[in-house]
Amino acid sequence: NSPADAVPAGLEFARPGARWALGVLLGINLLNYLDRQVLYALLPLIKIEFSATDTQLGALASAFMLVYMSAAPPIGYLADRSSRIAWIVFGLGFWSLATVFSGLARSYGQLFAARAKLFIMTGVGDRYVTEEMLRGGFNLGGEQSGHVIFLDHNTTGDGCLTGLQLLAIM
Repeated sequence: NSPADAVPAGLEFARPGARWALGVLLGINLLNYLDRQVLYALLPLIKIEFSATDTQLGALASAFMLVYMSAAPPIGYLADRSSRIAWIVFGLGFWSLATVFSGLARSYGQLFAARAKLFIMTGVGDRYVTEEMLRGGFNLGGEQSGHVIFLDHNTTGDGCLTGLQLLAIM
């Protein structure tokens, strides 16, 4: 052993699970990066699919970065003062939902809302959510109670339908 191979005192052993956690976070970061960058490769197809203008495509590409830039400092501040694991789980869940909504978008407005991580607030109850979905042209919505509304199939939240739709995706 040479002095170059020596490990500084106190760093001989990593905490149990540290390598696994690093691998999971690396994988999440890789998927996050790919999700952010794939949009640019898809812009020509999005332009055709939604008859989007170059200005709209520029706004779509910029929307995410503006939200990301604005949200990162306060979330980082809060994560330093509370459970980082909770923030990682919340972020991963939120990001995953926004990605799913991007894939299900049927209009430029829906895609913009999903990419910008925008959600529309309504009164409590399926009726109000459905009204807003119809007004905005959305086909997927839900509320805090856990109701998920698939306007292509039903105008109210239905747990069985949600389960079947989830199985269809898998």
